[in-house]
Amino acid sequence: MKAISEEIHARLKNPLFGYFLFASGAINWDPIFYLIVDNGPVTNRIAYFHAGSDFFSLVVYPSLATFTYLTFYPWISYLFINLTIKPIELRDSIQDASEHKLLIKRQELEVTRSEILKAAEAELIDRAKRDADLSGIESKEVRVKVRNEIDELRRGEMKNETVNPLIYQEKRN
Repeated sequence: MKAISEEIHARLKNPLFGYFLFASGAINWDPIFYLIVDNGPVTNRIAYFHAGSDFFSLVVYPSLATFTYLTFYPWISYLFINLTIKPIELRDSIQDASEHKLLIKRQELEVTRSEILKAAEAELIDRAKRDADLSGIESKEVRVKVRNEIDELRRGEMKNETVNPLIYQEKRN
């Protein structure tokens, strides 16, 4: 039983048989619909089906439709593929250009960020050196006074730096 069902399934998957069934159903839709849907006696439905269909509508016309479809479909498909090649290439090139610009912008931002961090690190090193120089002052009063003035100046710089680090960097240069 399983072998029979597999054979039927394989035949239904065959494009030739599938196209033939589709064409036959499309050509004979009226008698088939009446045969399935009508609630009248079975003999009347069968008689209507026989009257609405013949050898040509059941075999010849579906066979011609299947042959025509199988013959011309690859050529029609080939034509549409050739018509769409250029627009697809243009779309892909636009996407590539956009990605390229995005990568360049990211790289520029990373370089700018690196420069800002480098400047901030240099400033911290300079401050540490100045603080070390400050400890060289022998008078405690002078040292405390200078320390307070430096702290006040640094607080003012920090306010400017937190507002916009690029402005701070431009002021320093």
